[in-house]
Amino acid sequence: MSRRSRQNIIFLVLGMIGIGLIAIIALVYFKQRHWRGYENETAGFGLKYPPDWSYVDNRNGAAVIFYSPIETDLDAFQENFNIVIQNVPLELTDIDKYTNKAIEQMKAVFKENFEVVESSPMRINGQMGYKLVFIGKGPETELKYQSCWFLVGDTAYQLTYTALASKYDKFITAVNRMVSSFHRL
Repeated sequence: MSRRSRQNIIFLVLGMIGIGLIAIIALVYFKQRHWRGYENETAGFGLKYPPDWSYVDNRNGAAVIFYSPIETDLDAFQENFNIVIQNVPLELTDIDKYTNKAIEQMKAVFKENFEVVESSPMRINGQMGYKLVFIGKGPETELKYQSCWFLVGDTAYQLTYTALASKYDKFITAVNRMVSSFHRL
């Protein structure tokens, strides 16, 4: 085989590899850019979610629960993002009072297994809200949560992400994008 033929073959192979890489990058970009829309007309809200996540409406007190994709057959815990909407008593319709009560209740549930990682005010859907990131330690697992909430009149909107502490960072960017896309209808 001549030197020129070898060069042509090498360029052809490199070109095919380059086209393959571009196709992979385009596919990843497309998946990230083309999120699905979700609307719950009964509860009066909507948001965008990743195309490879699934959801179930009205489960365990949540208006909706979104589930991350199952990664392997050994995936013991499916990370999730849920939205709970509840009426609150008039004395808790102030965001600071509601926040104090919510944190007090979480401490009561988790007891000494409650470890705050981050606690700060934030805006959600143009409303002043609050974000609490914490670890809830159990006998066999350590879960990490990001719970965000805001109030509209006497209605509380709670948006909570739950993950194994070791996998929390894997989906937090997607979850924060979901929180940012949340809107009332």
